Amino acid sequence: MAQRRVYLAILTLLASLVTFPTSAQTSNFGQMELASGFDRAAATAMGTTGGSIRLGDLAQQLSRGRVPAACQMANLHTSQTPDHLLILHPDIETLRLVVNNGGKTAVLMVQGPDGQIHCSFPGERFNEDAVLQEVDWTAGNYQLWVAAEKAGQQYRLSARE
Repeated sequence: MAQRRVYLAILTLLASLVTFPTSAQTSNFGQMELASGFDRAAATAMGTTGGSIRLGDLAQQLSRGRVPAACQMANLHTSQTPDHLLILHPDIETLRLVVNNGGKTAVLMVQGPDGQIHCSFPGERFNEDAVLQEVDWTAGNYQLWVAAEKAGQQYRLSARE
């Protein structure tokens, strides 16, 4: 009986080790995989704003103290879990990420494969409430968060070359 408990404990431990890496790559609204020359229609995702953590606090946790000024808007909240995952392969020289939040204030925060944090600036065009494009878009996995003042607002995230 004791030997059976040991085997069960070992199997449980092995199962948790096997599933841990995939759970680290979860998101609230799925992922986009892009390569150079991607179809713009395939580079669009929808989501809903909300979360209990201030964007600046999350950026502080993730960046170990070096928070870009654009991430420090006091009244914007997001979730601890990334809203989207962006997988790039290979490098994309020019990429523009845009959030359309219905004309309401929004910030897009991106953590790149190198761990560096980037935050968007307000868009200057119609249907562009947050824009991020000045990043070295090397191949890899990017985590994306959309922060807003109010929870429950639907937004569209799109990528353009």
